[in-house]
Amino acid sequence: MLAGIIALLNDARFRAGKGPLGFINPLIYEYGPTAFNDIKKGVSYGCGAPNGADKPPSLPMMMWNCTVGWDPVTGMGSPDFEKLRKIVLDF
Repeated sequence: MLAGIIALLNDARFRAGKGPLGFINPLIYEYGPTAFNDIKKGVSYGCGAPNGADKPPSLPMMMWNCTVGWDPVTGMGSPDFEKLRKIVLDF
């Protein structure tokens, strides 16, 4: 999904007479809080958890929580295409 969004963002830039995005990690980390929907609730269980289980894994403390901002479960969150498009067209 993200690769498709990046392709569409590059297309928007090309149509505006601008070059491709290139290495986008700095853009994601600079604008992430405003251009991605932060996922704040949820958990990912680690080793030993049965598929689809809502219980902790057999190894205690092997889980990752969603939190405000970047987290290991959802990263920056889900991308908001319109906000990203505006950002990449402004520079």
